[in-house]
Amino acid sequence: MFFNTDANLWTLELLEHGKRLGRIIAVRDGARLLLSDIRLENPKHKHQGIGSRLLNEFLTKAQKSGINEVWGSVTQDDIQKTSYLLDWYQRRGFSVLEPDDKCVKPAVRKIMMKLPNKVSEIIGDLRLHQSQR
Repeated sequence: MFFNTDANLWTLELLEHGKRLGRIIAVRDGARLLLSDIRLENPKHKHQGIGSRLLNEFLTKAQKSGINEVWGSVTQDDIQKTSYLLDWYQRRGFSVLEPDDKCVKPAVRKIMMKLPNKVSEIIGDLRLHQSQR
C-alpha cells in the first residue's frame, strides 16, 4: 500500500509487483473525510477483495488521524456501473442516506460512516459486516 496525504488530499493505492490495482482518493475537511473516488484499475479485479482491503486500510488510517466521519456522494452513473455499490457500502458499515446540500448535484444517495474511537473497534466492525455478506 502507498499512502499519501498532501495537505488535505488523501490518496491510498494498492500496489502489487509495481502495478496499481486500486486507489482511494479523499479530501479532508477538519475531522471529516469526503470519499471522492474508489477505483479498481481493471474490472477483472472486482470480487477479489481489493476494494475491501483498500477501504479497511483507509478507514484505519483515517481513524488514527483523528477523523470521526467519512462520507461521499453516489450518483446514478456510479450505480449503473456497479449495481451492488450501495449494498457494498452498507456491508462495510456505511449508512445510505438521502443526499444533502454537501453532496454533488447529480447524487442520488449519500454514504456516511461515523468512526469509532479505537482502531480495534473499527477492524472488528468491518470484519463483522464482511462476514454478514
